[in-house]
Amino acid sequence: MPGCDGLAARTYAIGELMLEVAPAYRSDREAADVLAPFCNEIGIDLDHGLAARRYAHTPQTAARSTALSSFQPLVPAGQLG
Repeated sequence: MPGCDGLAARTYAIGELMLEVAPAYRSDREAADVLAPFCNEIGIDLDHGLAARRYAHTPQTAARSTALSSFQPLVPAGQLG
C-alpha cells in the first residue's frame, strides 16, 4: 500500500515524542495523566497518542527506525572478550 511507510514513520515519530513526555516505564494509565494535556495541546486524541507510544516502544518497530538502523557498535563483532 502506498504511503504506509510514511504513516509508519510519522506514527513512530509521534510515539518517540510521547515516550519523551511519558517514559516507557510508566503504565498507560500513569502516562495518560501526563499525555492528556500534551495531546490536547498538539491536537491529537489521547488514544492515538498512547497507541503511537506503544508502537514506538515495540522492538520490531524500533529495529526499523532509521535512527537505530544507523547504530554502530563500540566493539566490532567477533572482538568481544
